[in-house]
Amino acid sequence: MNAHFASLVLGLAHQAEAALGGTLPPGAEGMGDGRTVAQTIIDSAAARNSGISPCGDVGLVVGATIGETDVDLAGFNGPILAPGFGAQGGSVADLKRLFGSDMRNVFPTSSRDVLRHGPDVSSLVSAVRKVQESL
Repeated sequence: MNAHFASLVLGLAHQAEAALGGTLPPGAEGMGDGRTVAQTIIDSAAARNSGISPCGDVGLVVGATIGETDVDLAGFNGPILAPGFGAQGGSVADLKRLFGSDMRNVFPTSSRDVLRHGPDVSSLVSAVRKVQESL
């Protein structure tokens, strides 16, 4: 882990700890500037990726099964790992709702759904292709 990335993670962790550690009044959500902790982390990661093309190197993990969310990912220019796709209930419709139609930096994971077709290699390859085609 390089020092730049480590300082980003540490800084975000301190912000989250301050918000979650009981320093806010009961029922309050956010960082004191109107943003949620999640949006603050997204915005900080987006700032680190600003101006990098085609994609920055600071990523996010956003579960494919989180349901409705009020976070704004539109300005984020980095990789997004989306666990929960397939066997855990996340669908293509969920991915499109969360990330919009441009999912070039979204990496849905479908390991359980694919691995249940093993150990036969041709069945695994077929399962992977089916998942790819669904996206």
